[in-house]
Amino acid sequence: FTGHDHMVEHMIDVGVLPVLKDMMEHHHDHLRVEAAWATSNIAASGKDHVTAIIRSGLIHSLVDLTMDYDDAVKEEAAFGLSNATKDRDPNHVAFLVSEHVVAARIDLAQHDITEHPELAKVGLEGLVNIMAVGHQHQKEHRLKENPYTFHFVHPSDNITGVRFTWLREIKDSPEAAQLL
Repeated sequence: FTGHDHMVEHMIDVGVLPVLKDMMEHHHDHLRVEAAWATSNIAASGKDHVTAIIRSGLIHSLVDLTMDYDDAVKEEAAFGLSNATKDRDPNHVAFLVSEHVVAARIDLAQHDITEHPELAKVGLEGLVNIMAVGHQHQKEHRLKENPYTFHFVHPSDNITGVRFTWLREIKDSPEAAQLL
């Protein structure tokens, strides 16, 4: 699934997305890793491909994989979710937020920062992309605050002290500081 957009489009057209979804639910770690990796590459290849991933239900599957016990599975799922935010499309981000991607990103970041700093960085990049879209919405609609900020501290997310620490670190990020 690396290559030109037309190759990715062909794979989508022949029905690979439902197969990837089935692979993500398989009991073999290797299959879940490969399915998440392929989905991540599809998400990285453009806005239309992210739309196809969303329509196929793969975002929910990726969120589920971020809670997997296997670190390789978590990592590939994290890259897939982050890639789905790269284009900063408002509709995509709204859907991702509704699928609890923010909570999944924060959980990954707080859990894996010392053992897997790259994974934490990917999580932070996805959060910054989400916050950037919220900031744009805030400006366009003259809102008092970023509509996605509450997802970082919403009581239903059972926020811990560690998550508040991450919120401060996110605010300290050069780009993120402008978005919150």
